Amino acid sequence: MRRSARRVRLAIGSLGIGLALLASVESSHAQEAKRDFLGRPQPRPPQLQVLERLQGSWDVTTTTRAPKPLTATYVETYEWVLDQRFLRGETSRKSDGAQDIFMTTYDPATKFYRFWIFNSLGTTVEFPRGTWDEKTQSMEWKSPAQWDLSFFARWTFPDKNTRRWTALLKDWKGNVLLDVDGTATRRK
Repeated sequence: MRRSARRVRLAIGSLGIGLALLASVESSHAQEAKRDFLGRPQPRPPQLQVLERLQGSWDVTTTTRAPKPLTATYVETYEWVLDQRFLRGETSRKSDGAQDIFMTTYDPATKFYRFWIFNSLGTTVEFPRGTWDEKTQSMEWKSPAQWDLSFFARWTFPDKNTRRWTALLKDWKGNVLLDVDGTATRRK
């Protein structure tokens, strides 16, 4: 009986020491710089600062000309997530009944901006590689020439409280599948 009690105490003591070590490793890991899969420190890319201008809430109006004419109004809200490596956006329920979630980031490996849309209709869209033009204060996404579909989108920021965009999607024959533009005004 004494041996069993001693084994239980040893097991509990060992478990306690193991948990303490794990907590200390977790704590020191949290204080270290971010590391890539090879263990190399990775600072937050400075190109993410471009996306700072999206942070906050926006009143949005979009005008769709194709596939069918539609005007929608809603609110978009963007906030940093995942150690400020991704900017997550979400719309309120739009006047057309849909709702979207967005994720955007800068990918240092490819040197392009990434943008994904997920909506309540079950559709997922990943934009082609995005580039920022400091001179024109605009972000553009263009499909590569080898794609069967032609896609072009542009965001412009005429000032810190206004964002305008346009998107055009065509099939391989040049038929317009999507033609939309919009304006967003920062909520104060």
